[in-house]
Amino acid sequence: MKNRLSVVLILTVVSSGLMASDIEVHPGDNTITAALATAGSGDRLILVDEGVYSNDPLFVYKPITIKAKDGLANKPIVSFLWSNTPSTIDLQEKTLFFTYTSLTLDGLELTMEGDPDLTAGYTTRMIRNRAYTGVNYKFYDCLFHDASQ
Repeated sequence: MKNRLSVVLILTVVSSGLMASDIEVHPGDNTITAALATAGSGDRLILVDEGVYSNDPLFVYKPITIKAKDGLANKPIVSFLWSNTPSTIDLQEKTLFFTYTSLTLDGLELTMEGDPDLTAGYTTRMIRNRAYTGVNYKFYDCLFHDASQ
């Protein structure tokens, strides 16, 4: 009986990793935000086209991977959505990712670049760890630029 329970436990743990889904995401405003809302633990958000994926701050509550589709000639660009009204921007931290769990990024270009008149004087961050412990980041073939911290 003990052996059967051990086998069932092992199969459950192994198969839970196999249940992850790939979620296709297209360029545009807040498309990654929308995909994060539907993603489950271990899912992969696949950025399927070259182009710009502008987002309000991204809140990562479940361990996920965000990666470029294999075979793209150029990296998809993930950026902060600076086109919000200034009053909204003034109330938010200028951070692209707020993480409460582990995050893997693969084959992406990340930037905080924006309209110099709108972004002047702001401290901008790519990633901020809100859990403080037990969070792991993995970056593969990524380019980071235009952040001040």
